[in-house]
Amino acid sequence: MSLFNNIKKNRPSVSIGLLKSLGFPGLANPTDPDLGFEDLLEKVMFATGLNHIIQVNDCETSADWSESDNGTLDYAVGVTGKRVGTNCLLLTETAACDNSQYVSTAHIDESTIISSKFGKRQVDWSDTKYLGFWVYNEDNGDYSVAGEASIAIVSNGVLQTKMPIQAIVDDVHQWFQVDMVAAGWDLTKVEEIRFYANNANTGENLYIDDIIRYQIAYNDAPLYGCSFPIKSAEVLTNGDNVRWTVDGITIGDDSEVVNDLGMGELFGASSTGTAKRDKWVTIPGIHIFLARAAETTAAGEGLIFASATEVEGVGDGLEEKANCKGLEAGADHDDIFCIRGLGATFIS
Repeated sequence: MSLFNNIKKNRPSVSIGLLKSLGFPGLANPTDPDLGFEDLLEKVMFATGLNHIIQVNDCETSADWSESDNGTLDYAVGVTGKRVGTNCLLLTETAACDNSQYVSTAHIDESTIISSKFGKRQVDWSDTKYLGFWVYNEDNGDYSVAGEASIAIVSNGVLQTKMPIQAIVDDVHQWFQVDMVAAGWDLTKVEEIRFYANNANTGENLYIDDIIRYQIAYNDAPLYGCSFPIKSAEVLTNGDNVRWTVDGITIGDDSEVVNDLGMGELFGASSTGTAKRDKWVTIPGIHIFLARAAETTAAGEGLIFASATEVEGVGDGLEEKANCKGLEAGADHDDIFCIRGLGATFIS
């Protein structure tokens, strides 16, 4: 099964998996992993803010999904818990579940290869290491114990190991990530994603949004780095001043907001964003990433350490301690988009 075809794709970076399939020297079976070209290339991608990110399912459409046990574990299009776009996937435990009930999708972006054995669309995920998505509940403790929900994939008809989803914190959005390589998943012929429930309670809801796979992780989340998808239907011309939004990059104007990023590079004359989030713009010298807030933060606020794993807003007169800027407002325990850069704006 080939990882590539003749259609030119707009990616933020090269796929190491694709280079392997082409027999690129130094990538296949290095004698010492620490000296292999793959290790070097991945570190260069990390340092420069380049990643290989592919949308799996945008969770916008109910018709993409099905359920194994109607009336036990059910699904619908949700709005309350959406993080990107207009909708998200809503899972509801209508009756007690024992980890055998699941909601699944065979609608996986870029799954174009048909299995003659199973008659299903398949796609090779060997070019990425991580799978991730947004999780959310409302303020009533739903799915608040790790492992009450889990995720797995089906590869060429074989169910891969179920991976427990983290405990969901009330009324905030957090990112969940699976290291697919460490999980031992067969990534060569992926044909289905499944969400399982293992919870004796009933009436609990879990919201899931923006399922993607990617090669480089930072802070247990995707490193967007110096690239970000263009918002669906947004038309950009190379060199436009661009603006970050959670739904994608848009063209800037003279309103001068805190999420303005500067001039964008398209590596072409123009580009129009799609719902698949597969059209990207690059802004050299920046690093967009996710960080967890320890308190309510404001968009544009400088952020400092709150603990070993969380950040908080900087106080007056302490701007020189800021290590990044929040691109959006956040609540306590929210994962928010930030832009890396030391503040260095303090005037004595």
